[in-house]
Amino acid sequence: MFSEVKFTGTGFSLKNEKKLIQDVKNNFANFLNQTCENLPEGYGIFILIDDINGLSDNIEFTNWYKGFFETIDFNEEYVPAIFTWISYPKEFDNLCDINESFSRMFQLIEIDKLEDDEIEEFFKDTFKEFNFEFIDEKSLSSLVYYSWGMPLIMQQIGDSVFWNAQDDFKITEEIAITGIINAAEEIGKKQIRSKLNKIRSEHYEDILIRLGKHRLMTFQKSEVKKLLNPNEARVFDRFLLQAKELNILESIGRENSGEYAFVNRLYFTYFMIMSIHGEYLENNKKA
Repeated sequence: MFSEVKFTGTGFSLKNEKKLIQDVKNNFANFLNQTCENLPEGYGIFILIDDINGLSDNIEFTNWYKGFFETIDFNEEYVPAIFTWISYPKEFDNLCDINESFSRMFQLIEIDKLEDDEIEEFFKDTFKEFNFEFIDEKSLSSLVYYSWGMPLIMQQIGDSVFWNAQDDFKITEEIAITGIINAAEEIGKKQIRSKLNKIRSEHYEDILIRLGKHRLMTFQKSEVKKLLNPNEARVFDRFLLQAKELNILESIGRENSGEYAFVNRLYFTYFMIMSIHGEYLENNKKA
């Protein structure tokens, strides 16, 4: 099996061999330097690492990257390579907690959520390009609302709706809602279900969905208790502890203030959409 990278006028490929992979890891700075030397003049390497969640608490990785960075930084020759990491601020903070040098090695760029008019423009332009038609205003506004300002969810929703509307190229509210739910399920499989599978109580996920239903991205513990049924209320304290351990929720505000929040917009949006999933299934049964 090969992994191949090609540039204009040059290229290289790596065999998926354990010895070679280990050698590249141990001598990556030298490997990168030699690779850049073989590039045409004016070319460089751009390395994008998407989703560093799994590395954010790995001491071995932070020590390795620090050593690699310092080797490149003090190299006699300029190495035309750029590393870009994509993740949530909390994961980057974890790396800095493990090794404070990370705060000096990177320029942190925080990307805020998209505005609703930007998301609406994206959906209008994208579907118009493929001759899709929004049948009513609710179908478009639903896509915008449940994207919740996040490009990842926006794109996944767009993809799901695209395939669901293939029959007649018309996007109804029903197709929009189905696409939104399908998108959340797909995102859940990739980024959330692995955490939820560690939850043993049947009530914990119900509480998370209830928070989504009431649009409580941040909340006061005492206020949420009023919204729970007796079974959920009984396990609520243990739920908060495990949700924090799984890095789904975090304490905010003053110590012991009872204020909590989802650690990121993705988790909150997922549970918000899952809250309409149950309602949607129930309405379809009645119909």
